Amino acid sequence: MPDFIQVPLQRLDPAPDAGCHISVEATINGQAVNLLIDTGASATLLAKDRLLPLLGEAAFEVNNEGYSVVANAGRMETYSVDVDVLRIGDLELRDLVLSALDLTDLNAQMHQHHLPPVEGIVGGDLLLQLRAVIDYRLMALRMEGLGV
Repeated sequence: MPDFIQVPLQRLDPAPDAGCHISVEATINGQAVNLLIDTGASATLLAKDRLLPLLGEAAFEVNNEGYSVVANAGRMETYSVDVDVLRIGDLELRDLVLSALDLTDLNAQMHQHHLPPVEGIVGGDLLLQLRAVIDYRLMALRMEGLGV
């Protein structure tokens, strides 16, 4: 059995000169989601506006800290959300508490550039925990930290 899991990535940009935005398909509590890979984001977070219909209002709780400062968005109310199962390929992470924000503005920008909406962002915290390696040539995400 290999000591890593590798999953395909999707390049979201419509043209080669449009930058390089990548995403990975995943499931949250059995619901299919599209997660943007953002190596510049310090934390993994979910899009409350997109996941509210899937998870229900009871899944979201206002963080005690109340607000976060988000690049290009200013101060935003943050939420904690209990995720029973986050599945990326064959990797299954259980009983997570992740942050959630309203990502309406991000998804509006994605729409303007003819890109699909995202239900969240995989940030540096989870990428580090999984000892993730992004292979741009193969357009694959290799995760080696399987003991999480």
